[in-house]
Amino acid sequence: MRSIKLALVFICLISTSAFCGVLIEPYVGYLSVKNSGTVEVFGMEADLEETTAKGMGFGGRLGYGVGNIALGLDYMTANLDDDGDDTKLTNIAGFATVNLALLRLWAGYIFSSELEIDSDDLEGTIDGSGYKVGLGFSILPKVSLNFEYLMLNYDKEDSDLLTAIDQDSKGFMVSLSFPFVF
Repeated sequence: MRSIKLALVFICLISTSAFCGVLIEPYVGYLSVKNSGTVEVFGMEADLEETTAKGMGFGGRLGYGVGNIALGLDYMTANLDDDGDDTKLTNIAGFATVNLALLRLWAGYIFSSELEIDSDDLEGTIDGSGYKVGLGFSILPKVSLNFEYLMLNYDKEDSDLLTAIDQDSKGFMVSLSFPFVF
């Protein structure tokens, strides 16, 4: 009887390890975010004009999965048109994902978000952090159609003109990704 229990435990361990692997998931998509907040210029506080930044983004997720759960890092960059101004967004996040057959759910903490601004009025970078949540549908084997919602807050500036900033950016990204597990 004891050897049967030991054999069952051994079989369970083997089957669990068969579902482990490294996740590599490149993606490309379209990003749209609305920006609002306040800025301080030479001691004078003013409201930022609400703008919408849109453009193509790409990136990838790298992680490790056991069963239906994976954890890892997500890197994303996008060149955006912010109502006539050029901006470059770069996000680095930690994420957790759950795979449910044809449906995938994930959430991430964006611990580094950098927005490079290049306009006639202002040049520089602002830094912040935020969150993201996503939903993906497997439309073909190894192809997923994804919808992500991003919530970012920028509170650090590196500019000659700005002395303080508090900008909120909220938006979505629609993307195609190609998840591979090795």
